[in-house]
Amino acid sequence: MRVSTTGPVVVALVVVGICLYGAGCSPISGNKPPETPTVVCPDTVVAGARVAVHVSAIDPESDSVAFQLQWNDSVTGWFSYTASGETVVIYHTLEDTGVVRVKARAKDKENASAWSAELPIAVAPPGPAHPDSICDTLPLVDEYVSSCAVSPTGDYLYVAYASSESITPVRLADRTREPSFSVGDPGWNLVVSPDGRHLYMTVHNDSFVDVIRTADRTLEARVPVGLGAYGLCVTPDGQYVWVAVYEQYRLEVIRTSDNTVSDTIGTFSPWGPCTSGSVPPVITRT
Repeated sequence: MRVSTTGPVVVALVVVGICLYGAGCSPISGNKPPETPTVVCPDTVVAGARVAVHVSAIDPESDSVAFQLQWNDSVTGWFSYTASGETVVIYHTLEDTGVVRVKARAKDKENASAWSAELPIAVAPPGPAHPDSICDTLPLVDEYVSSCAVSPTGDYLYVAYASSESITPVRLADRTREPSFSVGDPGWNLVVSPDGRHLYMTVHNDSFVDVIRTADRTLEARVPVGLGAYGLCVTPDGQYVWVAVYEQYRLEVIRTSDNTVSDTIGTFSPWGPCTSGSVPPVITRT
């Protein structure tokens, strides 16, 4: 801009703020960066395993967010944008043994959040390869095993029993049986939610589904369904659990947001449902 005047010239420079992209500050527009992401990943894996890292973040303006991970000193690029609050599953293969630390940050279209706290993942050496053969055995608390379910991250196997109220968690990285816990019911079938936070279990010769928190291994809810609930499955987005109620000739659909039956489908005698459902919003590999 050119300024012309016949008197003295006074130039005033007003600095209103400098915001470096990715530093987590707000520009003049008032846009706020997303909150620091929540990160969920396994504690231990075997070398060569593909690790699933679950990441989510809330944006104050409900803008779409993208995520970036740091594995030790290696920083990934930004992954695709997804809705604020949605969980993104990012896969990464860990080849070397030792301890790997992972953290994440989120950004909207203008600003990035702070980095999350680092989470350590212990990478153990792989065991000997025994294709199509029994490579190990573990003693359990009861001989009548009714169902097994593996967590999505591959860190735990959960075992239920038809004649016992126990559920046995097995840490898969070192094949260690952890102390069994009980929610007061013998189990028929088990499934694990896609985020690994809940177990859903039909109860032997009864009419409800137990909802169990895996973090503290306690009963969170008991959902009434028809008598004879047997097989069940959870949709890949984690929003619904389908339950086969064979004595009532129907399927019942549990909405996981409030643990209530939202729908029934009748006229046949089902044993075990399965679903293609919908997939998580973003599934990426690094």
